[in-house]
Order: sequence, then C-alpha cells, then structure tokens
Amino acid sequence: MKKLVVFILLLCCLAATFALKNEMNPIFALDAQKVCIVADKTCNFQTETVQCGDLIFNFCPASVARENISKLGNFEAIQVYFLDISVDEILKTMHANVISKESVGEIEIVNAYTPYFGKSVQMSGKKVNLQIAAKSGEVIVGFPMILTGY
Repeated sequence: MKKLVVFILLLCCLAATFALKNEMNPIFALDAQKVCIVADKTCNFQTETVQCGDLIFNFCPASVARENISKLGNFEAIQVYFLDISVDEILKTMHANVISKESVGEIEIVNAYTPYFGKSVQMSGKKVNLQIAAKSGEVIVGFPMILTGY
C-alpha cells in the first residue's frame, strides 16, 4: 500500500513538473506572430483549425496561446511563428543546448534541448525538444518538433 501511495505521489510530481515547464516557457515572452497547438482534437476556443490525418492544427494569436494550452491540456506539439528574430536569440532565451545544425537550401534548421519543455524525441540517441527553422527573416519554433512545412 505504501508503495502505491509513493508511486501516485511521484506521478503527481512529474505531472506538475511537466505543466510547470510548459507554463513558464519563456518563448511566450518573445514577440510571436501566432502559435499553433497540435492536438488530436479541436480546441474548445475560437481558433483557425486544419486537420491532417488524426492531428488537428489549432492556430491562435500569441497573446492567448498560454491560456489555450492550459484549456486544451493534452497536446502533441506547439509551434510558434516569428518575424525578424535570430536563431541565436531564441536559443539564448530558451537556455537550449544545440544538438545539431544543418542547412537545407536557404533554410537553417537547428535541433536542440531546452529545460522548458517536458516532451522530447530521440535523435541520434539524444533528447530533442526544440526545433527551429529559419528562412528570410521568418522563424518557426517547434516543441518538440515542427510538424508543418517550413
């Protein structure tokens, strides 16, 4: 019985840590154009939605993104869209460790790990939870990855 109580308390702490990391994400302090919350359902708030297979892309103004994320609860990914911001500024703001960098044509792609987002994917045996794609002053930041085109 004691082991079950300890296990439940541990799960609650992990869930609270995940929620806290997402709530305190400093990406929302930057001047974003819009945010896309990727989920398996339509959000209960007014958004522009696009469905692709089992996923629904819920686009909203950056000013209401935190509130919408907390209302939705469970989601697959978050994408934040910027104009005229540098990749280095995003990496610094997010206290991110760069895992890899590459260029595909004119697009600069950076995969990194930040302590501010709980979900991650494995790339070459390393955790990645932040992907940045930049081209001609437009920047998309994806947590844990960008799920739309660049």
